[in-house]
Amino acid sequence: MNNNKILNQNTKPGKKFSGFCFVILFGLYFSSLGQTKNLIEIKGYVFDREDSSLVSNVNIIGKLDTFLLSVKTDSFGFYSFQINKNQFKKIVLYTQTNKYVKTETAAYGFLATDFRHIIDLSKDSIAFEYNFQLQRVWACGGPNLRLLFKKNEAVLLDSVREFDYISEKDSVRYYYRKPADDILKINKLLENDPTIIIELSGHSSFDEKDPKLSDDSALAIKQMVVAKGIPADRIIAKGYRSTKLKISNGMIAKAKSKEEKNALHQINRRVVFKILSFDYPLPTGWLAKQNLHKYKPKKK
Repeated sequence: MNNNKILNQNTKPGKKFSGFCFVILFGLYFSSLGQTKNLIEIKGYVFDREDSSLVSNVNIIGKLDTFLLSVKTDSFGFYSFQINKNQFKKIVLYTQTNKYVKTETAAYGFLATDFRHIIDLSKDSIAFEYNFQLQRVWACGGPNLRLLFKKNEAVLLDSVREFDYISEKDSVRYYYRKPADDILKINKLLENDPTIIIELSGHSSFDEKDPKLSDDSALAIKQMVVAKGIPADRIIAKGYRSTKLKISNGMIAKAKSKEEKNALHQINRRVVFKILSFDYPLPTGWLAKQNLHKYKPKKK
């Protein structure tokens, strides 16, 4: 099986590969390698969601029944591998990133998408193409989360008011989202990227009595995330008190009413999410938790 041949067919004339995809098969071997008519190709590209540029060195994980295979995108963001369709019913594809997955326009790297491609191998086809889009890490930050806290308490608000601009009507549409949903997003991201180490940064407003509230707020979010199965040493909880106000005291002082002032102070009472590194070692038994077992081919 020659991956280099497959890749060359998908490259524009004049370009040359610096390397080709490699496949790591855990305990996998085919009982009928000579029967090429049963082989199907699975291929695709990985893009940067922001500018659609191609991303190399991304791990594409394929889950087949009770074992995994892994393939890396090449220098053109392309991946490809072949499997025997008679051996399996379906394959689930997803991505993994690390600190080496960077581009010229994404210096801080990428987050693995939680999207899964589920491929039905029983379909009458000899090739499947599935692409992925990755979200950038912005200045070592994470997703846009708004974890806001009650005044003088390390307690999350029940809901946070958000808005969208509706350009056609030149108006604003308001909606509410629950902080609990943002906690789930943090957990999902840490599950998808098992090498990420994060900081939960707590901030308080200038009008609060206890300057240590920012520490307590950050720790409260950490405890919620750890309670859902994330190792505690992957999360650093740090309070910055009122040293990094999102809304300055000068801007708050210019507000016309007490309600407006309170609303601006509320924005400062927050915990934000920041990625520190991709250096956390894969936990012992992590592959086992992915239901990885030795594969035994079907008997004829």
